[in-house]
Amino acid sequence: MDEKITSRQNRQIKQLRALHDKKGRDQQKAFIVEGWRLTAEVLASDYQVQNAFFSPRFLTLKQGQEQLDLLYKRQIPVFELSEELLAYAAATENPQGIVLTVEQKALTPPSFSTLPKRIVVLDGLADPGNVGTVLRTAAACSCDLLISCGNTADLYSPKVVRSSMGGLFRLPVCRLAAVSEAVAFLRSLNAQIFIADSRGESLFALKQLPEKTAFIFGSEAFGPAPEWIKQADQIVSLPMHNGVESLNVAVTAAVIMYEIFRRDLKK
Repeated sequence: MDEKITSRQNRQIKQLRALHDKKGRDQQKAFIVEGWRLTAEVLASDYQVQNAFFSPRFLTLKQGQEQLDLLYKRQIPVFELSEELLAYAAATENPQGIVLTVEQKALTPPSFSTLPKRIVVLDGLADPGNVGTVLRTAAACSCDLLISCGNTADLYSPKVVRSSMGGLFRLPVCRLAAVSEAVAFLRSLNAQIFIADSRGESLFALKQLPEKTAFIFGSEAFGPAPEWIKQADQIVSLPMHNGVESLNVAVTAAVIMYEIFRRDLKK
């Protein structure tokens, strides 16, 4: 039977609110998932759901009772909140009636039975929306791994999770803070390092791509760090016309990833 929570001072509510911030996420080793679509994604993944919070509104959705039944079946603690209390506890302005707390995975480099061929590295992407969008696209393009580097936004922030639209649950991710650490890891995978930068050769002009590539996408404001440029095996760009200097980094990453995906499909 569901436990009803009615107070903002409840321990569970305080812990849920703390997950809005990185400090709280780091302390609890958990993060927030909201909405029935992302609930479906996380329940289909190997991430572990800790708790579920729902409001009466959730039961009006077609998927609502089905997802609650699945949560009950898995013996996940379920708490009922009023609409007002759920809105207070959630990270979105207009929550869809369900919020989950999910256990973080350690962002250590995964082991592979077969070396990954397509790797995406985000170095210093500060905007959570951009990070989530790249995650979503990388998953759609069958990339094998995404690496967070430098001052990139927290992969478990609510905005990254929402904008990834399930990409976080479909793609291996890891965190390597230092460029030197990331480079050493990529070299251990025999990956060629490709830098996306406006000074590079047009990607479309390259006749062939290496079997294993890591594409580095740098900060929205400053581009790739000098340390990456020094390590690059290839610097590539997208051709620009009509005086346009550059594209949003998430758009650039999407075009590049789909070009690689297109070439791989032809093999």
